[in-house]
Amino acid sequence: MRKMTKKEMTDLVHEHNLATLCTVDQEGSPYAVEFNYFILGRDVCGLIKPSGKTGTNIKANNLVCLKICRTDEACRAYRAVSCFGTGAFVQDPEMVLRGWDLLEERLKLPRGTYAPYKEKFKRKRKKYPLFRMHIETMTGITSLSKEGTGTGATGT
Repeated sequence: MRKMTKKEMTDLVHEHNLATLCTVDQEGSPYAVEFNYFILGRDVCGLIKPSGKTGTNIKANNLVCLKICRTDEACRAYRAVSCFGTGAFVQDPEMVLRGWDLLEERLKLPRGTYAPYKEKFKRKRKKYPLFRMHIETMTGITSLSKEGTGTGATGT
């Protein structure tokens, strides 16, 4: 096992679209959900329910951790990155609508997959589900050699 370089960590964040988003609830207990994300500039974004537990946690404490792990079937070849930073809900309606399009694109979904959600948001505009995390620090470990050869963790 070795520490990953900054480039390796950034590459892993950019290669994948599923991570675990970790928050802390008001009692101080950790809470984690699976989170599909897309990259916007230097930030990680996704759509989550603002009135759900994750949304409530973020509003009370905006410190978050995004954990991305990839391994082979035997769990011998791995790459794992923890991104630490702050997050908030984006209050720009046009950006929220664009967020669904960017997530569709990132997940390679058919165009219009999120159209019903976008229409509902346009009608109500009460809740802004676009979450944006600014990554402040990252840590990462891997079983791969520096050249990326050896036991080879795949994109699984």
